[in-house]
Amino acid sequence: MRGGFAWKAVDETVMHGYRWEAPEKTRGLVCLVHGFGEHCERYHHVAAALNEAGWDVSGFDHRGHGRSEGQRGCIPYPDAMLDDIQYFLSQQAADYDSDPVILYGHSMGGALVLYYLTAFVGAELPAAAVVTSPGLVLPGLNTQRSRWQELILKVMLRLRPHSVIQTRLPVSKLSRDPEVVEAYRDDALVHGQMSLLLADSFARWASEALEKADRLPVQTLIMHGTEDAICLPEGSEAFAANASHAELRLWPEGYHELHNDIERDTVLATVTEWLEEKVES
Repeated sequence: MRGGFAWKAVDETVMHGYRWEAPEKTRGLVCLVHGFGEHCERYHHVAAALNEAGWDVSGFDHRGHGRSEGQRGCIPYPDAMLDDIQYFLSQQAADYDSDPVILYGHSMGGALVLYYLTAFVGAELPAAAVVTSPGLVLPGLNTQRSRWQELILKVMLRLRPHSVIQTRLPVSKLSRDPEVVEAYRDDALVHGQMSLLLADSFARWASEALEKADRLPVQTLIMHGTEDAICLPEGSEAFAANASHAELRLWPEGYHELHNDIERDTVLATVTEWLEEKVES
């Protein structure tokens, strides 16, 4: 079975989810957490590879993304997306009883997953995690601000937290496959809007995840392309250096979306093989 479904977040926001079920009895469930500006239906081929390896897959569009409700690129309060992940993971885990549940996050979703795990938010922890190209160090987002810049940002966050900026994502740096870049540009559900509150929260998630990397409680595979110009690989290297449960694999010349890059088949095979080795059914 595959297809979309709706669920409600803790504040009653209607969220769009998508489920891909493996044809045979499953090893467990992988919960997808997508990146900024995109949506979970860009992961059909990722889910297909996981289904083939015996995993059911479930994902959802972040609030303000894809088919979910909410102003594009906005969040109502700083940890709204974190609460959404926690609630969704709890819902999905309840359906699987003793079967293992895995968190799989990409880009902003990767930063959220690492922040979630290191902050020990709630009682629901996955059996393991996979993170690709996490947004821990981003050009322009993690830079040191002057005292006046910090003051201006604080004032703007207080007065107009939902003011939206255009991120101007360098789409050509998503993948070395031109068809992926073209499809992204033509995707009506993709956007480049980010509110001041989301930008500030994103920077905090990344900073706190890096600061608390030594608290990572579960086995985590982190993969990053060395030529990622959107979320810099230095962030993954710094996190893995301080996290005893993290295993870092760098992909030479890889761009931001490893699962959509020219070595996608090898990347996805690496994920399924790692899960088979690390996670007991």
